Amino acid sequence: MTTTNINLTIPDDAWEETGWSDPANDAADRLLAQVCVCGTMHHLEAYRVEDRDDGMIYLANPEMERERMPQLQEIYDGGYETVTIRGQNYVLFMFPHAS
Repeated sequence: MTTTNINLTIPDDAWEETGWSDPANDAADRLLAQVCVCGTMHHLEAYRVEDRDDGMIYLANPEMERERMPQLQEIYDGGYETVTIRGQNYVLFMFPHAS
């Protein structure tokens, strides 16, 4: 069986800011896009990240790091690849809409 990779690009203007932001650099700490996969709607969440001295990446917003990162690590315990949205680095998580 061959696995086919599907490349999905979300345009910058499709991302909605969700109220978390860093006024110091005019960047949103959390963005949200709506994606339909096989007829099922999903939330695609983007969390802004920053590098630290220990070589790890962390959510850029300290409050969000404390509150949200433990939940995200339960879903996926490993290194995260980052994507660039509006000139900032983010990690992505996708969740189906609740019914």
